[in-house]
Amino acid sequence: SSYIEREKKNLDELYSSLLFKFTTYHSRRPKKTTTYLASLGQRSKELIASARDAYMERLDSSDLPASQKAMLVRIAGLRDADTSSANKNEIDVTEEDGALSLPNAKRMLKWLAEGVGRGLELSGGNETPKDVKELLNLLLANMGELYLDTALDAADGMAASQESAKGEPDLSYILDLRAAIGILHLMVTCIYTVLIPLAASNLTIRRDLEKSTTNFVNRMEERVNSIMQRTIDASLTY
Repeated sequence: SSYIEREKKNLDELYSSLLFKFTTYHSRRPKKTTTYLASLGQRSKELIASARDAYMERLDSSDLPASQKAMLVRIAGLRDADTSSANKNEIDVTEEDGALSLPNAKRMLKWLAEGVGRGLELSGGNETPKDVKELLNLLLANMGELYLDTALDAADGMAASQESAKGEPDLSYILDLRAAIGILHLMVTCIYTVLIPLAASNLTIRRDLEKSTTNFVNRMEERVNSIMQRTIDASLTY
């Protein structure tokens, strides 16, 4: 159990680093919904604030080796000067930092697969189903809720605002919607190819994994359907 906790901590730090500029961008959005990337739900705001704060606290931790801190800063695309207390609120981010990135999604899945590989080598297989469940929950929380759900929630908010637009509707959010669908497909493929087969020896855990995955996919598909319906309504109204 101590190993899987360390693995989760490692992956959590990598994910927080990679998504730091994404969360920073969204944490600075205008209070009023003026652009697609500015429209976020309350749950997304809380997730973003929590992830961003946890990352900065980790960088300030006295037990973090210098080499590991340098790696986390590099993954986040920051400079050492950006991590000082005076500069934390002055980190430069662009609209691109707030958009979904297929390469970043692939990195997250690659890190997960590497973690699974290490776990298989070190655990001997006895605790593999339980370990896989822990890793799936971590993936759904970071790549699922913090990354995908945030983007789809923003797109849904922007689509809703276009339903009452007086002029031609702004459908720029469609680009990120396409990326979200592609990332969701990759994520589900990874779960069913890498994680769920490793829980085959424990039927109860396997069912839990399948249920969690199905619930997550259903929620994401409902968001996609909502966005598409709002887009059609706004277009027909125009």
